Amino acid sequence: MANNKNKNKDGAGSYGYEIIWEKDFSGSSGNMGAAVDSNDNVVVCGVNQNEDKGVVVKYDKDGKELWSDADMPGICNFFTSGNEAIPVAPPAVKRVIGREYGYFFDVAVDSEDNIIVAGTFTEGGGTKSIMYVKKYSPDGNTLWEKTYSPFQINIASGVAVDGRGNIFLAGGGGSITSLLFKGIVLKISGRTGRILWRSIRRKGMVTIYTSIASDSQGNAIAAGFTGGAGSEEDFDIMVTRFGGLRGWRRQEITRTGNKTPTRVVTHVSDGEESIVVVGKSGKEDSHYLLKLDFYLNVLWEMGGEQETAQGFLYGAGIRGKEIAVSGYLDGSNEYYSALHSLSTGEKLLDMFLGKRVSGYVDDYMRGVAVDSENNVIVTGARTLGKTIKLRIIGAEDGSGEGGGNSG
Repeated sequence: MANNKNKNKDGAGSYGYEIIWEKDFSGSSGNMGAAVDSNDNVVVCGVNQNEDKGVVVKYDKDGKELWSDADMPGICNFFTSGNEAIPVAPPAVKRVIGREYGYFFDVAVDSEDNIIVAGTFTEGGGTKSIMYVKKYSPDGNTLWEKTYSPFQINIASGVAVDGRGNIFLAGGGGSITSLLFKGIVLKISGRTGRILWRSIRRKGMVTIYTSIASDSQGNAIAAGFTGGAGSEEDFDIMVTRFGGLRGWRRQEITRTGNKTPTRVVTHVSDGEESIVVVGKSGKEDSHYLLKLDFYLNVLWEMGGEQETAQGFLYGAGIRGKEIAVSGYLDGSNEYYSALHSLSTGEKLLDMFLGKRVSGYVDDYMRGVAVDSENNVIVTGARTLGKTIKLRIIGAEDGSGEGGGNSG
């Protein structure tokens, strides 16, 4: 066991961390999402080594590989065109998503430990992109797989499961003949994959939902960005609540100032439900965190007006009274994760997890999950799939309830 500790003396107490285990999956060229099941097994997803298939890997709580699968459609590249009629996304979409989001892949686990993975893939010889969802049993057998094409160009960037085992899928889409992109949320039957409802959101030139979660009442909480008519300063964060029964839009909030989200998670503590969004803010890209109450009122915001570290955040998970995040820290050549206070947003701990294995700009940690023992799982990297399980040591060691997944 590695024993890496980093103490942050700011605040009331000090925090540290140690690596419980670290696994590299050579069959992956980069992991995107992470989730844990009821037995604290770890599931990660990404793209395979040849970058032409999706990949899913399941580890037990001690890091032993249980199974893996790469039997999926080809990865979609809808930002370039060539001899084939490959869809081309608008420049505003490319500017944000092409740089930050890799392969648009996410994973969730339901109450029966079934695994749902989602991503963006090609169909028809590369003539269009599709949303693709696959459901596995806990032992890796395929239960069903479905494709969804509400648009000509389709992006699937987030997946979540409600309390009844039904699935929320978030993303966006449009056509190659229009610069307009619309956000979309689908509710899908967990049993069959049939669409129960879909809700399309148009606001500005571009609207894309990048992440989704389910609240305690079975509604969908989707985070995304909107704008894109001009410069990079045009993008605003948008958080929307869709009713779980019919998909009607109930509440929505926007935060201006060139802010784009990558992950939304929900949390219930002492009967109070809150929503946390992470991403990036500002022209120079700085870490961004936002906490909302159940009704989407702002409780606190870090980034923009509040100075934060340079770089961006990608994944998030709730660890008791803290937020575990992943992403990129400007000026560092190491994989990065951090711990923030759930009550204030203040950063409690930086975690440096070893030198990055490649020189690619997208070589960083992405998915975050928290298990029942409040251990933090982060996954990502480039040219291989790296998964790390961390134990947090701190003034409130293991405080609160564990849980929360992020892709």
